[in-house]
Amino acid sequence: MPPHLTSTLQPTFVVAQSLGSLIATVSAYLLPPDTSPPSVLSSVTVWRYLFALPITFCAVALLILLLPITTDTPKYYLICEEEEKARTAIKKVYKGDTDRIVQYIRSTI
Repeated sequence: MPPHLTSTLQPTFVVAQSLGSLIATVSAYLLPPDTSPPSVLSSVTVWRYLFALPITFCAVALLILLLPITTDTPKYYLICEEEEKARTAIKKVYKGDTDRIVQYIRSTI
């Protein structure tokens, strides 16, 4: 992961997880009290939604992070001898000199 994106992408996932957990915890007040009769406790299905909230927030955060990635890897393009496509893919992720990155990738092939 490029260093300039690390400070953006990692907290996004953590915030989504925390926000989902916070909403699920606050929403627990929708549940009946433990002293309710068993018939009431067994008929309430709100707990399923409370359990799904953090998972939903994490899934949305994951989609937001992965959807912008629509190209193949620069290494794949260099293997296929498509250097311009490789440079375009590198420019989407890294800032700066693409020549140095292309040379490094070529040295690993």
